[in-house]
Amino acid sequence: MKVAVITPYFKESEFQLKRCYESVKQQSQSIEIDHYFVADGHPSSLVETFDAKHIILPVGSADSGNTPRGIAGILIRNADIYDAACYLDADNFFMPEHLESLLPHLAQCDVLCTKRSFYDVNGRHLPGAYDTDENNLAHVDTNCLILSKSSFDALDFWPKIPRKVAYIGDRIFLSFLRRSGNRRFKFVDQRTVGYETQWKHHFDYAGMEPPGECRTPSRAEIEWLMTLEGVRTTVERIGFYPL
Repeated sequence: MKVAVITPYFKESEFQLKRCYESVKQQSQSIEIDHYFVADGHPSSLVETFDAKHIILPVGSADSGNTPRGIAGILIRNADIYDAACYLDADNFFMPEHLESLLPHLAQCDVLCTKRSFYDVNGRHLPGAYDTDENNLAHVDTNCLILSKSSFDALDFWPKIPRKVAYIGDRIFLSFLRRSGNRRFKFVDQRTVGYETQWKHHFDYAGMEPPGECRTPSRAEIEWLMTLEGVRTTVERIGFYPL
């Protein structure tokens, strides 16, 4: 099986970039993998040393990596050599067994969805941390998606997402996958995606003291989607209303 992994990056640290890259290199040798790093206006000299495909965008897209994902997706679809594609943001990583344990499920589905294991910025595991929407199958993080070739028509969707809601692009992408085509979904409970979190509620769920600088959920994107401008712009761009 030949798999493409898409990693958009912006200004992540060399530690994060190397961890991301090495986690893909550590996947089973029985799987042929091409790793696409897409520099969102800020190319790294370290990535140039990687055994990976390096795409450099001349300016930043300012859309949370959606344009880089879409550009890599077009190249992957047009290459017509891959059986599956998945995403791995530069500040996250795969466990060594991630692809080997999941890819067999693609024989029964078009879109495979897994879950995350949460870590702080220092690499400390947060046991017990979870995401309510993820557990209820209402949300699938970008890093937890694997698309079979039958869903490659969706690979260029990302740049269509309006910048105003770019940060919740994974939720809009999942909505698009569910609405378009007759796709078969499969959800698995394993947590083989390492997710570096700065969200306060993840630390709260793990019963651990959050760091001084933590993020809390904002409704800004949802509130914009509920305005007349938000409705009009979103429907014009993506062809449907995602709420």
